Amino acid sequence: MKILTGKSSKWFAVIDGDDIVVRKVIATAFGGGHDAGDDGQTESGILNDGSNPTLMGCALPIRSIEKATAGSPLAFAGAHIPWGTLVRVWREVDGEDTAITVQLIDNGPNQEECPTHGIDLTVYAASHFALTIPIHLIANDWEATGFSYRILGAAKYAA
Repeated sequence: MKILTGKSSKWFAVIDGDDIVVRKVIATAFGGGHDAGDDGQTESGILNDGSNPTLMGCALPIRSIEKATAGSPLAFAGAHIPWGTLVRVWREVDGEDTAITVQLIDNGPNQEECPTHGIDLTVYAASHFALTIPIHLIANDWEATGFSYRILGAAKYAA
């Protein structure tokens, strides 16, 4: 099993067959039209501005050419994991068989400012885990520990 580490992140990733797996990180939410610090633009071009209220997406710190994410275990030299890659996300205590599947649509979270944060979910994806928070508050108020995810087919980018 190959372990991937980063210079600024407080978490690591492992190669598991064709996939990359990250375990027990902090998850946050972004965008969705109510996020005070986000205009809904993503690096993939998929709008996360609330115009698609059921957008199942995530941001992962994958870009080695951007200072905010260059120190991530997922920020490989050369080509990054492509936009649209599928990512299975779950609470570690509930097990991987309870995972939801989302699409990689953006780069983040910022590893310099938040080195323990490993994934940002769109508001709708986060709502599957933030059951007691009104949807319009999730992007600004939700953060949770103990999240894991599997980036499907991404091991080939770590070579």
